[in-house]
Amino acid sequence: MKLRTVAIASMLGMLSSSAAAYVMTDGPRPARAIQVAMAAATSAVDLPEPPGPRFVAGEVLRVEGRLGHEQLSASGSRETYVMFEVAGGEGAGRKRAPLDIALVIDRSGSMAGGRIESAVRAAVGLVEGLSDGDVVSAITFDTGTELLVPATAVSAETRPDIVAALRRIVLGGDTCISCGIERARAELARTQGRVDRMIVLSDGRANHGVRDLVGLARIAEEAREAEVAITTVGLGFDYNEKTLAQLASASNGSHHFVPDASALDTVFAAEAAAASASVAAECMAHVKLAEGVELLEVVDRAHRQTDGGVAVPLGAFSPGERKTVLLRVRLPAGGEGNEGVASLELRYRDLGMDGEGMVAGALAVSIVSDTDGALDPLVDLRLQRRRTAAALKEASRLFEGGRLEAARRVLEDNARDIDRARHPFEPGMPRERDPRRTDILGDLATQSRDTQASLDNLRQAEQLRGQRRRGFVLDNQMMMNPYFD
Repeated sequence: MKLRTVAIASMLGMLSSSAAAYVMTDGPRPARAIQVAMAAATSAVDLPEPPGPRFVAGEVLRVEGRLGHEQLSASGSRETYVMFEVAGGEGAGRKRAPLDIALVIDRSGSMAGGRIESAVRAAVGLVEGLSDGDVVSAITFDTGTELLVPATAVSAETRPDIVAALRRIVLGGDTCISCGIERARAELARTQGRVDRMIVLSDGRANHGVRDLVGLARIAEEAREAEVAITTVGLGFDYNEKTLAQLASASNGSHHFVPDASALDTVFAAEAAAASASVAAECMAHVKLAEGVELLEVVDRAHRQTDGGVAVPLGAFSPGERKTVLLRVRLPAGGEGNEGVASLELRYRDLGMDGEGMVAGALAVSIVSDTDGALDPLVDLRLQRRRTAAALKEASRLFEGGRLEAARRVLEDNARDIDRARHPFEPGMPRERDPRRTDILGDLATQSRDTQASLDNLRQAEQLRGQRRRGFVLDNQMMMNPYFD
Protein backbone atom coordinates (compact mmCIF):
# COMPACT_ATOMS: atom_id res chain seq x y z
CA MET A 1 0.00 0.00 0.00
CA LYS A 2 3.01 2.32 0.13
CA LEU A 3 2.72 5.47 -1.97
CA ARG A 4 6.14 5.41 -3.56
CA THR A 5 5.08 7.71 -6.41
CA VAL A 6 2.01 9.67 -7.34
CA ALA A 7 1.42 9.84 -11.08
CA ILE A 8 0.12 13.38 -11.34
CA ALA A 9 -0.95 13.15 -14.98
CA SER A 10 -3.20 10.15 -14.34
CA MET A 11 -4.56 11.45 -11.03
CA LEU A 12 -4.64 15.18 -11.65
CA GLY A 13 -4.80 15.62 -15.40
CA MET A 14 -2.42 17.37 -17.76
CA LEU A 15 -0.12 20.00 -16.31
CA SER A 16 1.52 23.17 -17.49
CA SER A 17 4.88 22.90 -19.22
CA SER A 18 6.14 25.56 -16.83
CA ALA A 19 5.05 23.70 -13.69
CA ALA A 20 7.37 24.10 -10.74
CA ALA A 21 7.58 21.63 -7.86
CA TYR A 22 8.76 22.74 -4.46
CA VAL A 23 9.07 21.45 -0.93
CA MET A 24 7.45 22.92 2.17
CA THR A 25 8.56 21.79 5.62
CA ASP A 26 6.31 21.29 8.66
CA GLY A 27 7.68 19.07 11.39
CA PRO A 28 10.38 16.42 11.31
CA ARG A 29 9.38 14.93 7.94
CA PRO A 30 8.99 17.57 5.20
CA ALA A 31 6.10 16.65 2.94
CA ARG A 32 6.19 17.05 -0.81
CA ALA A 33 3.68 19.13 -2.71
CA ILE A 34 3.27 20.77 -6.08
CA GLN A 35 1.51 23.92 -7.23
CA VAL A 36 0.69 24.29 -10.90
CA ALA A 37 -0.65 27.08 -13.10
CA MET A 38 -2.34 25.07 -15.84
CA ALA A 39 -2.04 26.33 -19.39
CA ALA A 40 -0.72 23.61 -21.69
CA ALA A 41 -0.52 19.82 -21.62
CA THR A 42 2.69 17.93 -20.89
CA SER A 43 3.68 14.41 -19.90
CA ALA A 44 3.25 12.84 -16.46
CA VAL A 45 4.99 14.24 -13.41
CA ASP A 46 5.84 11.97 -10.48
CA LEU A 47 6.04 13.03 -6.86
CA PRO A 48 8.53 11.31 -4.57
CA GLU A 49 7.20 9.08 -1.83
CA PRO A 50 5.27 11.30 0.60
CA PRO A 51 7.37 11.22 3.78
CA GLY A 52 4.98 12.46 6.42
CA PRO A 53 1.62 13.52 7.81
CA ARG A 54 1.59 17.19 6.75
CA PHE A 55 2.18 19.50 3.82
CA VAL A 56 1.69 23.16 2.99
CA ALA A 57 1.42 24.39 -0.60
CA GLY A 58 -0.08 27.08 -2.80
CA GLU A 59 -0.30 30.85 -3.05
CA VAL A 60 -3.59 31.92 -4.64
CA LEU A 61 -5.16 29.15 -2.59
CA ARG A 62 -3.03 27.96 0.33
CA VAL A 63 -3.58 24.33 1.29
CA GLU A 64 -2.50 22.82 4.59
CA GLY A 65 -2.92 19.07 4.53
CA ARG A 66 -2.55 16.94 7.64
CA LEU A 67 -3.47 13.61 9.12
CA GLY A 68 -5.21 13.14 12.43
CA HIS A 69 -2.22 11.15 13.71
CA GLU A 70 1.47 11.19 12.82
CA GLN A 71 1.67 7.53 13.82
CA LEU A 72 -0.81 4.66 14.19
CA SER A 73 -0.41 1.45 16.14
CA ALA A 74 -0.17 -1.67 13.98
CA SER A 75 -2.48 -3.43 16.44
CA GLY A 76 -4.94 -0.57 16.99
CA SER A 77 -8.13 0.47 15.23
CA ARG A 78 -6.03 2.07 12.45
CA GLU A 79 -8.57 4.88 12.19
CA THR A 80 -7.49 8.46 11.61
CA TYR A 81 -8.57 11.67 9.89
CA VAL A 82 -7.53 13.30 6.63
CA MET A 83 -7.90 17.08 6.71
CA PHE A 84 -7.25 19.74 4.09
CA GLU A 85 -7.63 23.37 5.13
CA VAL A 86 -7.93 25.70 2.12
CA ALA A 87 -7.48 29.46 2.55
CA GLY A 88 -7.75 32.32 0.06
CA GLY A 89 -4.40 34.02 -0.53
CA GLU A 90 -3.63 37.72 -0.39
CA GLY A 91 -5.75 39.63 -2.87
CA ALA A 92 -3.75 42.89 -2.91
CA GLY A 93 -2.78 44.00 -6.40
CA ARG A 94 -5.11 41.53 -8.07
CA LYS A 95 -7.92 42.72 -10.29
CA ARG A 96 -11.45 42.74 -8.92
CA ALA A 97 -13.53 39.68 -9.74
CA PRO A 98 -16.45 40.35 -12.12
CA LEU A 99 -19.81 39.44 -10.57
CA ASP A 100 -23.05 37.88 -11.69
CA ILE A 101 -25.59 38.35 -8.90
CA ALA A 102 -29.16 37.08 -8.95
CA LEU A 103 -31.51 38.71 -6.43
CA VAL A 104 -34.43 36.44 -5.50
CA ILE A 105 -36.97 38.31 -3.39
CA ASP A 106 -40.01 36.88 -1.62
CA ARG A 107 -43.02 39.12 -2.26
CA SER A 108 -45.59 36.90 -0.54
CA GLY A 109 -48.03 38.29 1.97
CA SER A 110 -45.67 37.60 4.88
CA MET A 111 -43.40 40.38 3.55
CA ALA A 112 -45.94 43.02 4.59
CA GLY A 113 -45.36 45.50 7.39
CA GLY A 114 -42.46 47.35 5.83
CA ARG A 115 -40.44 44.24 4.96
CA ILE A 116 -40.85 44.46 1.21
CA GLU A 117 -39.94 48.15 1.27
CA SER A 118 -36.73 47.34 3.20
CA ALA A 119 -35.94 44.54 0.76
CA VAL A 120 -36.32 46.89 -2.19
CA ARG A 121 -34.13 49.50 -0.52
CA ALA A 122 -31.41 46.90 0.14
CA ALA A 123 -31.57 45.60 -3.43
CA VAL A 124 -31.31 49.13 -4.84
CA GLY A 125 -28.33 49.80 -2.61
CA LEU A 126 -26.60 46.66 -3.86
CA VAL A 127 -27.14 47.62 -7.50
CA GLU A 128 -25.86 51.12 -6.90
CA GLY A 129 -22.73 49.66 -5.33
CA LEU A 130 -21.92 47.30 -8.20
CA SER A 131 -19.19 48.18 -10.68
CA ASP A 132 -19.83 48.79 -14.34
CA GLY A 133 -19.61 45.48 -16.15
CA ASP A 134 -21.03 43.42 -13.29
CA VAL A 135 -24.19 41.51 -14.19
CA VAL A 136 -27.36 41.52 -12.10
CA SER A 137 -30.77 39.91 -12.42
CA ALA A 138 -33.83 40.20 -10.17
CA ILE A 139 -36.61 37.69 -9.65
CA THR A 140 -39.59 38.00 -7.32
CA PHE A 141 -41.69 35.07 -6.24
CA ASP A 142 -44.97 34.31 -4.55
CA THR A 143 -47.12 31.50 -5.98
CA GLY A 144 -45.08 31.87 -9.17
CA THR A 145 -42.20 34.06 -10.33
CA GLU A 146 -41.69 37.31 -12.16
CA LEU A 147 -38.47 38.19 -13.95
CA LEU A 148 -38.16 41.85 -13.06
CA VAL A 149 -34.64 42.27 -14.42
CA PRO A 150 -33.16 39.76 -16.86
CA ALA A 151 -29.39 39.24 -16.61
CA THR A 152 -28.12 42.75 -17.39
CA ALA A 153 -24.64 44.26 -17.41
CA VAL A 154 -24.55 47.24 -15.06
CA SER A 155 -23.58 50.56 -16.63
CA ALA A 156 -24.46 54.24 -16.41
CA GLU A 157 -27.15 53.58 -19.03
CA THR A 158 -28.73 50.46 -17.50
CA ARG A 159 -28.50 51.26 -13.79
CA PRO A 160 -31.53 53.63 -13.67
CA ASP A 161 -33.74 51.07 -15.43
CA ILE A 162 -32.65 48.29 -13.04
CA VAL A 163 -33.41 50.47 -10.01
CA ALA A 164 -36.78 51.50 -11.43
CA ALA A 165 -37.74 47.84 -11.99
CA LEU A 166 -36.84 46.96 -8.39
CA ARG A 167 -38.97 49.80 -7.07
CA ARG A 168 -42.01 48.35 -8.85
CA ILE A 169 -42.08 45.26 -6.58
CA VAL A 170 -45.46 44.83 -4.88
CA LEU A 171 -46.85 42.21 -2.49
CA GLY A 172 -48.37 39.02 -3.90
CA GLY A 173 -49.73 35.71 -2.61
CA ASP A 174 -48.10 32.52 -1.28
CA THR A 175 -44.48 31.31 -1.31
CA CYS A 176 -42.73 29.19 -3.97
CA ILE A 177 -39.05 29.39 -3.04
CA SER A 178 -38.04 26.64 -5.47
CA CYS A 179 -39.65 28.58 -8.34
CA GLY A 180 -37.53 31.64 -7.59
CA ILE A 181 -34.30 29.64 -7.32
CA GLU A 182 -34.85 27.79 -10.60
CA ARG A 183 -35.63 31.04 -12.44
CA ALA A 184 -32.53 32.68 -10.99
CA ARG A 185 -30.30 29.79 -12.02
CA ALA A 186 -31.47 30.19 -15.60
CA GLU A 187 -30.45 33.85 -15.53
CA LEU A 188 -27.05 33.10 -13.98
CA ALA A 189 -26.38 30.52 -16.70
CA ARG A 190 -26.59 33.20 -19.37
CA THR A 191 -23.10 34.56 -18.60
CA GLN A 192 -19.76 32.83 -18.03
CA GLY A 193 -16.42 33.62 -16.39
CA ARG A 194 -17.81 35.46 -13.35
CA VAL A 195 -18.32 34.82 -9.66
CA ASP A 196 -21.94 33.69 -9.45
CA ARG A 197 -23.91 34.49 -6.32
CA MET A 198 -27.62 34.05 -5.66
CA ILE A 199 -29.16 36.01 -2.76
CA VAL A 200 -32.53 34.68 -1.60
CA LEU A 201 -34.58 36.80 0.80
CA SER A 202 -37.58 35.01 2.28
CA ASP A 203 -39.41 33.90 5.40
CA GLY A 204 -38.61 30.33 4.32
CA ARG A 205 -42.20 29.12 4.60
CA ALA A 206 -42.58 27.34 1.27
CA ASN A 207 -46.18 26.39 0.48
CA HIS A 208 -45.95 26.04 -3.32
CA GLY A 209 -43.57 24.16 -5.59
CA VAL A 210 -40.96 22.04 -3.81
CA ARG A 211 -41.69 22.27 -0.07
CA ASP A 212 -39.86 19.44 1.71
CA LEU A 213 -36.29 19.77 2.99
CA VAL A 214 -35.01 16.84 0.92
CA GLY A 215 -36.34 18.34 -2.30
CA LEU A 216 -35.02 21.81 -1.52
CA ALA A 217 -31.61 20.33 -0.62
CA ARG A 218 -31.54 18.61 -4.01
CA ILE A 219 -32.21 21.94 -5.74
CA ALA A 220 -29.42 23.55 -3.74
CA GLU A 221 -27.03 20.72 -4.61
CA GLU A 222 -27.80 21.21 -8.30
CA ALA A 223 -26.96 24.89 -7.89
CA ARG A 224 -23.70 23.96 -6.18
CA GLU A 225 -22.76 21.65 -9.04
CA ALA A 226 -23.34 24.59 -11.39
CA GLU A 227 -20.91 26.67 -9.23
CA VAL A 228 -23.73 28.80 -7.82
CA ALA A 229 -23.62 29.51 -4.08
CA ILE A 230 -26.95 30.48 -2.54
CA THR A 231 -26.92 33.09 0.20
CA THR A 232 -30.17 32.95 2.18
CA VAL A 233 -31.48 35.79 4.31
CA GLY A 234 -34.18 35.05 6.86
CA LEU A 235 -36.17 38.07 7.92
CA GLY A 236 -37.99 38.38 11.26
CA PHE A 237 -38.44 36.07 14.22
CA ASP A 238 -41.08 33.93 12.50
CA TYR A 239 -39.04 32.71 9.54
CA ASN A 240 -38.27 29.02 8.89
CA GLU A 241 -34.58 28.75 9.67
CA LYS A 242 -34.41 25.03 8.76
CA THR A 243 -35.41 25.65 5.15
CA LEU A 244 -33.12 28.60 4.55
CA ALA A 245 -30.16 27.10 6.40
CA GLN A 246 -30.52 23.91 4.34
CA LEU A 247 -30.52 25.83 1.06
CA ALA A 248 -27.38 27.70 2.05
CA SER A 249 -25.50 24.70 3.44
CA ALA A 250 -26.23 22.37 0.53
CA SER A 251 -25.09 24.97 -2.02
CA ASN A 252 -21.90 26.02 -0.16
CA GLY A 253 -23.49 29.39 0.52
CA SER A 254 -24.04 31.35 3.71
CA HIS A 255 -27.10 32.02 5.82
CA HIS A 256 -28.06 35.21 7.62
CA PHE A 257 -30.80 35.87 10.15
CA VAL A 258 -31.94 39.50 10.15
CA PRO A 259 -34.39 40.27 12.97
CA ASP A 260 -34.82 43.86 11.80
CA ALA A 261 -35.46 44.66 8.13
CA SER A 262 -33.38 47.83 8.44
CA ALA A 263 -30.24 45.63 8.53
CA LEU A 264 -30.87 44.10 5.10
CA ASP A 265 -28.80 46.66 3.23
CA THR A 266 -25.74 45.74 5.34
CA VAL A 267 -26.13 42.02 4.55
CA PHE A 268 -26.62 42.62 0.81
CA ALA A 269 -23.61 44.94 0.61
CA ALA A 270 -21.40 42.51 2.57
CA GLU A 271 -22.28 39.62 0.25
CA ALA A 272 -21.45 41.66 -2.84
CA ALA A 273 -18.18 42.89 -1.32
CA ALA A 274 -17.11 39.35 -0.39
CA ALA A 275 -17.90 38.03 -3.86
CA SER A 276 -16.05 40.86 -5.63
CA ALA A 277 -12.95 40.29 -3.47
CA SER A 278 -12.73 36.64 -4.55
CA VAL A 279 -9.30 35.45 -5.65
CA ALA A 280 -10.50 32.06 -6.92
CA ALA A 281 -13.72 30.43 -8.02
CA GLU A 282 -15.02 27.05 -9.16
CA CYS A 283 -12.79 25.35 -6.62
CA MET A 284 -13.07 21.55 -6.54
CA ALA A 285 -11.14 19.27 -4.19
CA HIS A 286 -10.55 15.69 -5.33
CA VAL A 287 -9.33 13.44 -2.53
CA LYS A 288 -7.86 10.11 -3.64
CA LEU A 289 -7.49 7.44 -0.96
CA ALA A 290 -4.58 5.02 -1.11
CA GLU A 291 -5.31 1.41 -1.97
CA GLY A 292 -7.17 -0.34 0.83
CA VAL A 293 -7.97 2.81 2.81
CA GLU A 294 -11.67 2.83 3.74
CA LEU A 295 -13.72 6.02 3.82
CA LEU A 296 -15.84 6.07 7.00
CA GLU A 297 -17.24 9.60 6.92
CA VAL A 298 -17.00 12.99 5.24
CA VAL A 299 -17.51 15.47 8.07
CA ASP A 300 -20.06 18.27 7.54
CA ARG A 301 -19.32 18.87 3.86
CA ALA A 302 -21.43 18.24 0.77
CA HIS A 303 -19.61 15.83 -1.55
CA ARG A 304 -19.93 13.03 -4.05
CA GLN A 305 -18.05 9.76 -4.02
CA THR A 306 -15.72 8.97 -6.89
CA ASP A 307 -13.66 5.97 -7.87
CA GLY A 308 -11.29 5.64 -4.92
CA GLY A 309 -12.17 8.87 -3.15
CA VAL A 310 -14.46 11.90 -2.99
CA ALA A 311 -15.00 15.14 -4.88
CA VAL A 312 -15.83 18.16 -2.72
CA PRO A 313 -16.94 21.45 -4.34
CA LEU A 314 -15.68 24.46 -2.37
CA GLY A 315 -16.88 27.36 -4.53
CA ALA A 316 -15.20 30.76 -4.43
CA PHE A 317 -12.59 32.12 -1.99
CA SER A 318 -11.93 35.68 -0.88
CA PRO A 319 -8.63 36.63 0.83
CA GLY A 320 -8.28 34.91 4.18
CA GLU A 321 -11.47 32.86 3.79
CA ARG A 322 -11.00 29.30 5.08
CA LYS A 323 -12.81 26.07 4.30
CA THR A 324 -11.95 22.57 5.40
CA VAL A 325 -12.37 19.08 4.02
CA LEU A 326 -12.28 16.48 6.80
CA LEU A 327 -12.52 12.72 6.24
CA ARG A 328 -12.52 9.91 8.78
CA VAL A 329 -10.77 6.86 7.35
CA ARG A 330 -9.54 3.40 8.32
CA LEU A 331 -6.29 1.88 7.07
CA PRO A 332 -6.21 -1.84 6.21
CA ALA A 333 -4.45 -4.33 8.45
CA GLY A 334 -0.82 -5.15 7.86
CA GLY A 335 1.96 -2.97 6.56
CA GLU A 336 4.74 -1.21 8.36
CA GLY A 337 6.84 1.93 8.18
CA ASN A 338 5.55 4.85 6.11
CA GLU A 339 2.09 4.07 4.73
CA GLY A 340 0.36 6.23 2.14
CA VAL A 341 -3.10 7.41 3.13
CA ALA A 342 -4.45 10.03 0.72
CA SER A 343 -3.56 12.56 -1.96
CA LEU A 344 -5.25 15.81 -2.97
CA GLU A 345 -5.90 17.56 -6.25
CA LEU A 346 -7.35 21.05 -5.82
CA ARG A 347 -8.42 22.70 -9.07
CA TYR A 348 -9.74 26.23 -9.30
CA ARG A 349 -10.18 29.22 -11.58
CA ASP A 350 -7.58 31.89 -10.79
CA LEU A 351 -9.53 35.12 -11.09
CA GLY A 352 -6.37 37.24 -11.13
CA MET A 353 -4.80 35.36 -14.05
CA ASP A 354 -8.14 34.39 -15.64
CA GLY A 355 -6.80 30.86 -15.98
CA GLU A 356 -6.89 27.49 -14.29
CA GLY A 357 -4.82 26.73 -11.21
CA MET A 358 -4.07 23.64 -9.21
CA VAL A 359 -2.48 22.63 -5.91
CA ALA A 360 -1.66 19.02 -5.05
CA GLY A 361 -0.05 17.03 -2.28
CA ALA A 362 -0.04 13.68 -0.51
CA LEU A 363 -0.05 12.37 3.05
CA ALA A 364 1.37 9.28 4.77
CA VAL A 365 1.39 7.90 8.31
CA SER A 366 3.98 5.93 10.28
CA ILE A 367 2.83 2.46 11.38
CA VAL A 368 4.46 1.61 14.71
CA SER A 369 4.33 -1.16 17.29
CA ASP A 370 3.62 1.42 20.01
CA THR A 371 0.33 3.26 20.67
CA ASP A 372 -1.34 5.78 18.38
CA GLY A 373 0.11 9.27 18.42
CA ALA A 374 -1.74 12.27 19.83
CA LEU A 375 -4.56 13.73 17.75
CA ASP A 376 -3.38 16.62 15.55
CA PRO A 377 -4.36 19.98 17.16
CA LEU A 378 -6.02 21.44 14.06
CA VAL A 379 -7.99 18.26 13.44
CA ASP A 380 -8.98 18.28 17.11
CA LEU A 381 -10.11 21.91 16.73
CA ARG A 382 -12.21 21.08 13.66
CA LEU A 383 -13.89 18.26 15.58
CA GLN A 384 -14.54 20.58 18.51
CA ARG A 385 -16.16 23.07 16.14
CA ARG A 386 -18.44 20.27 15.05
CA ARG A 387 -19.28 19.44 18.67
CA THR A 388 -20.07 23.10 19.40
CA ALA A 389 -22.42 23.32 16.41
CA ALA A 390 -24.09 20.07 17.45
CA ALA A 391 -24.48 21.31 21.04
CA LEU A 392 -26.16 24.54 19.90
CA LYS A 393 -28.48 22.59 17.61
CA GLU A 394 -29.35 20.00 20.27
CA ALA A 395 -29.97 22.70 22.87
CA SER A 396 -32.43 24.33 20.48
CA ARG A 397 -34.24 21.04 19.89
CA LEU A 398 -34.50 20.31 23.60
CA PHE A 399 -35.63 23.86 24.32
CA GLU A 400 -38.40 23.67 21.75
CA GLY A 401 -39.54 20.43 23.39
CA GLY A 402 -39.72 22.10 26.79
CA ARG A 403 -36.68 20.23 28.17
CA LEU A 404 -34.80 23.25 29.45
CA GLU A 405 -32.69 21.44 32.04
CA ALA A 406 -31.48 18.94 29.42
CA ALA A 407 -30.62 21.83 27.09
CA ARG A 408 -28.57 23.42 29.86
CA ARG A 409 -26.63 20.18 30.46
CA VAL A 410 -25.76 19.89 26.75
CA LEU A 411 -24.34 23.41 26.72
CA GLU A 412 -22.45 22.94 29.99
CA ASP A 413 -20.92 19.69 28.71
CA ASN A 414 -19.75 21.50 25.59
CA ALA A 415 -18.18 24.25 27.70
CA ARG A 416 -16.16 21.56 29.50
CA ASP A 417 -15.13 20.01 26.16
CA ILE A 418 -13.82 23.41 25.03
CA ASP A 419 -11.82 23.78 28.26
CA ARG A 420 -10.28 20.34 27.71
CA ALA A 421 -9.33 21.27 24.13
CA ARG A 422 -7.74 24.51 25.37
CA HIS A 423 -5.69 22.92 28.18
CA PRO A 424 -2.77 21.49 26.10
CA PHE A 425 -2.01 24.99 24.77
CA GLU A 426 -1.74 26.69 28.14
CA PRO A 427 1.72 27.88 29.37
CA GLY A 428 3.92 24.98 30.38
CA MET A 429 1.81 22.41 28.50
CA PRO A 430 2.97 20.26 25.53
CA ARG A 431 1.46 22.44 22.79
CA GLU A 432 2.47 25.80 24.22
CA ARG A 433 4.76 26.43 21.22
CA ASP A 434 2.51 25.01 18.51
CA PRO A 435 2.78 27.30 15.42
CA ARG A 436 -1.02 27.56 15.19
CA ARG A 437 -1.51 28.09 18.93
CA THR A 438 -2.84 31.65 18.57
CA ASP A 439 -5.35 30.65 15.88
CA ILE A 440 -6.54 27.64 17.86
CA LEU A 441 -6.93 29.46 21.16
CA GLY A 442 -8.75 32.32 19.43
CA ASP A 443 -11.21 29.90 17.82
CA LEU A 444 -11.79 28.08 21.11
CA ALA A 445 -12.40 31.43 22.84
CA THR A 446 -15.09 32.22 20.26
CA GLN A 447 -16.71 28.83 20.81
CA SER A 448 -16.60 29.41 24.57
CA ARG A 449 -18.26 32.82 24.20
CA ASP A 450 -20.99 31.41 21.95
CA THR A 451 -21.68 28.54 24.35
CA GLN A 452 -21.86 30.93 27.29
CA ALA A 453 -24.10 33.30 25.32
CA SER A 454 -26.47 30.42 24.64
CA LEU A 455 -26.52 29.54 28.35
CA ASP A 456 -27.27 33.18 29.20
CA ASN A 457 -30.04 33.30 26.59
CA LEU A 458 -31.48 30.09 27.97
CA ARG A 459 -31.78 31.62 31.42
CA GLN A 460 -33.55 34.66 29.96
CA ALA A 461 -35.85 32.58 27.78
CA GLU A 462 -37.00 30.51 30.75
CA GLN A 463 -38.63 33.63 32.13
CA LEU A 464 -40.06 35.08 28.91
CA ARG A 465 -42.43 34.12 26.15
CA GLY A 466 -43.03 35.06 22.56
CA GLN A 467 -40.14 36.51 20.60
CA ARG A 468 -37.51 35.97 23.26
CA ARG A 469 -38.31 32.27 23.45
CA ARG A 470 -38.23 32.08 19.65
CA GLY A 471 -35.11 34.20 19.69
CA PHE A 472 -33.19 31.58 21.68
CA VAL A 473 -33.45 29.14 18.77
CA LEU A 474 -32.59 31.79 16.17
CA ASP A 475 -29.62 33.07 18.17
CA ASN A 476 -28.27 29.52 18.33
CA GLN A 477 -28.77 29.19 14.57
CA MET A 478 -26.79 32.36 13.94
CA MET A 479 -23.93 31.19 16.16
CA MET A 480 -23.96 27.68 14.68
CA ASN A 481 -23.61 28.54 10.98
CA PRO A 482 -19.93 29.64 10.96
CA TYR A 483 -18.81 26.34 12.47
CA PHE A 484 -19.65 24.39 9.31
CA ASP A 485 -16.63 25.62 7.36
